[in-house]
This record gives sequence, structure tokens and C-alpha cells, in this order.
Amino acid sequence: MEFIIGLIILICSIISLKYIRAFYKRLFFMFKLKKLCANHNVKLYSNSFLWLLGMTPHNGCDFYVETEKKVFSVKFFFTPIKSRPLTFIGCSQFFWGSPGIESPTNPVEIKHRIHKLPAIDFLYRMRNDFARKPIMPYLLISPACFHVFLIPHIGATVFEVKRIGDYSNIDYFTIISQHKLLAMVEDDM
Repeated sequence: MEFIIGLIILICSIISLKYIRAFYKRLFFMFKLKKLCANHNVKLYSNSFLWLLGMTPHNGCDFYVETEKKVFSVKFFFTPIKSRPLTFIGCSQFFWGSPGIESPTNPVEIKHRIHKLPAIDFLYRMRNDFARKPIMPYLLISPACFHVFLIPHIGATVFEVKRIGDYSNIDYFTIISQHKLLAMVEDDM
């Protein structure tokens, strides 16, 4: 009986490692961001008590960073495994894994379960004083994964598949990492 309980605890620990890693990365990012905001007179506004976990209701952005020139509207995107590629299909779908490429002329084969990316409201609980500054919508991939791909639409050929990285536009938002966001906020002061 003790063996079974120990085995269950071990399995639960292994499964929860990715969530503990994500929470640690976001907590460390939050401390860096708050310190940066305090040192440079930049305002940080959260939209939810659990903004650090990316749990904002109504698919709204998780937090705003207001600088002198613009407002960064940011939504967290969770990546469970760092070594697993993330592939977006347009701006409304995604899957975990690389796009399957058999022939350059054939459509890209998708062998993974496709998830729906809900429409993100980057103006959720926007303050009135933000109206005079440009709003910059960002999808913050946290913790970051090694590779991010973009397939413009289902049925696209290999020539249309792009490997994208930090600061890549996808329709109405921009993909960004924690380090790039901190650098951009610091440069915008």
C-alpha cells in the first residue's frame, strides 16, 4: 500500500513540474517587471487578482504597462513543454508540434490535435486615460518554447509555412517573450 501511495505521489510530482516551472518563470518575470516599473516611473495595471497565472475572465488581456509614449496590452500564453514546438494556424487556432512536411507541393499535414485560440480582448478594462496613447497588443509566450511556426491557413503548402520568433505579428497581436517585453518597456522610456 505504501508503494502505491509513493508511486502516486511521484507521478503527480512529475505531472505538476511543468506548472511549477511556469509559475516560477512568471513570478520571476513579475518581480523584474515591477522593479523596472518602479525604477523608471512606469505604471503597471493588472486586470485580475490572478493575472500572473493568465486567468483573466472574458479572454481579456492580463495586464497593461503604461509608458510615456504607449501602452502595452499583454496576454499570457502557457507553453507546457519547452522543447515542444508551437504552431499557429492563422490567428485563431494552434497545436503543439511541428507542421508535417512530406512534399513541397502538397499541403502541410497536421497530425496533432488542433486547439481553438479564443479571440483576445486587448482592450479589456482599459482605462480612459489610455485613449490618447497607442495600444500595443502582445501575446506573451511564457515560459518560452524553442520553436514557433505560423501556417497562414489549413491547406497551405510548405512554402507558406514560416518559422517565427520574438516580435512576430500574427493578425491583430504580436508574439513576444519575457526578455523582449522587458527590453521594449525599458527602451520606450
